[in-house]
Amino acid sequence: MNSDHWDRIYTHKRPDEMSWHTENLSLSQSLVTRYSVPSQRVIDIGGGISPLPKALIALGYTRLAVADISRQALDRAASALGSQSTPVEWLCVDVAAGDLDLGPVDVWHDRAVMHFLVDP
Repeated sequence: MNSDHWDRIYTHKRPDEMSWHTENLSLSQSLVTRYSVPSQRVIDIGGGISPLPKALIALGYTRLAVADISRQALDRAASALGSQSTPVEWLCVDVAAGDLDLGPVDVWHDRAVMHFLVDP
């Protein structure tokens, strides 16, 4: 994957222009809260500008990480959260590259990345 490609998308498009974006993450939120507690570490892989961190922060989650290949997406997401972005660890990484050190994770959430991982 190419970070320049994704940075251009997140720089020039509104959320409603991205086919994968949704404001309704009730299923994701339900699954995360079913399988974790607010003190556990939750990572949102390919989180982009997802509203999930905001929803989880409102529920008391304090160990959140958002990983995305696009620095523009992460900066945009952090900016949208303002002072609420403090409990979020923003990781600019290409998960398809492998050899990642994301640290211990209790819940791995992914809505739009794993289908890109097609090589053995």
